[in-house]
Amino acid sequence: MMLRKIPATKPVAPHIEALAGNTRWRVTAAVAQPKIDGASPKVPPRGHDAESETARSQNGPVDVEVHLDRALETDAYTGISGTSFEDLPLTSAADVKAAPARYMTPLHTPAMRVGTSGSTGSPTVVYRSRDEVEENAKGIAERWSTLLPNGPHRVASLLDHNRSAAGLLVEHIMYTLDAVTARLMPYTPSGPNWMQFAEAVTEFSPTVIIATPGVLLDAEHELRALGVFDEIRSTATTLLTLGATNTPAMRRRLGRSWQALVVDGSFGGTECGTIATGCRLGNLHSMVGRGTYEVLIEDGSLVPLAAGVRGELVVTPTLFRHFVLIRYVTGDRVDALSCPCGLDGVAFKVLGRLDDRIRIHGHWIEQAGIEQTVFADPAVEDYQLVADLDDNLTRIEISLLPGSSPAGSTIAATIETKLGVDTAVVDAVSPIARTAGVVKSWARTRVRREVIR
Repeated sequence: MMLRKIPATKPVAPHIEALAGNTRWRVTAAVAQPKIDGASPKVPPRGHDAESETARSQNGPVDVEVHLDRALETDAYTGISGTSFEDLPLTSAADVKAAPARYMTPLHTPAMRVGTSGSTGSPTVVYRSRDEVEENAKGIAERWSTLLPNGPHRVASLLDHNRSAAGLLVEHIMYTLDAVTARLMPYTPSGPNWMQFAEAVTEFSPTVIIATPGVLLDAEHELRALGVFDEIRSTATTLLTLGATNTPAMRRRLGRSWQALVVDGSFGGTECGTIATGCRLGNLHSMVGRGTYEVLIEDGSLVPLAAGVRGELVVTPTLFRHFVLIRYVTGDRVDALSCPCGLDGVAFKVLGRLDDRIRIHGHWIEQAGIEQTVFADPAVEDYQLVADLDDNLTRIEISLLPGSSPAGSTIAATIETKLGVDTAVVDAVSPIARTAGVVKSWARTRVRREVIR
């Protein structure tokens, strides 16, 4: 049975549609009062009023002093009383993942439990109130309205809604933008069903597709094999990519194949929330009024995020009341710059994660540097890195798009000359490197480690 075509008209009431095979259902976000095991009850500080604090947050940005008052309600920051912000220490991601409950404040309002994908091996559980989720979505929707003009749009979400908090967030954003959203995640517990996915996408005819870069690469590879890629890509004019490992070179490569505008949709994490969104010129812009943004530079000092600064991003997000972080070290290397697009906030590019860097002849190189070279030739479909157990890069494997005219040996030789690493052409890179795009740190699986004898 073929899926019924949805009329391409604006719905009377905004809603979220979900498609899976021949089944359609409506989705609403449930909000419940959670019980945090192991967290001791706390008495709200004098003068605390959750309702008035919500009003302050909605009427304008929450300043750092208010945020520090919240922090005193947590186990992690009880000792910071009387300390100026400039003297506060850094908060490591490892500490947060080891004991996330220490960074939670008492729940004075109903909240929903949100967990990270666990892609780094340690899932983190946080709580968000309904107001926080809606306020976060509203701020992003205002930014995305400039990326998605001429609506209403039909949005296909290829995110993992079962494990990724981003899936829930996207649905709230699209609800705000009056768009119809379909959950079209191609992966199931029993494995991907690409033919069913192709039928659903063809029936829904999305104008916008939201996915991680790895999923888009995987979908392109499999749909080409089925001979339906040209039809699938014909309706989508915009691809919004999510994920910390999203590089300009990757977006250019996807844009060539999908013949669409590819924009870095947003940047952040479950722990710190959304801290930046993309513009049509390919840069990220920090969210104004969402906190403070600093950069840990090479000499170990902290400086404000500003054009010309490069280093590891450190954020103090102030939007959320139930999960408080101060000077949270994200692990992402960024390069701040000037952008003429007119969007507010500081513009920057993500160079890659520190733990995803690889060594070439003793020097560390980030993912952005690798992909800038590998994807320079439009004939390259995908790649994988082979390294020893000490993260020294020993070989690069590339696959080429079907019908590519340049000789593979010539492309491989060019990459080998530029990076100084043996490069070989393979029929297809390991499926693990592509399908790991289900989670945000899919680039981690691009490195295949081997024992070098």
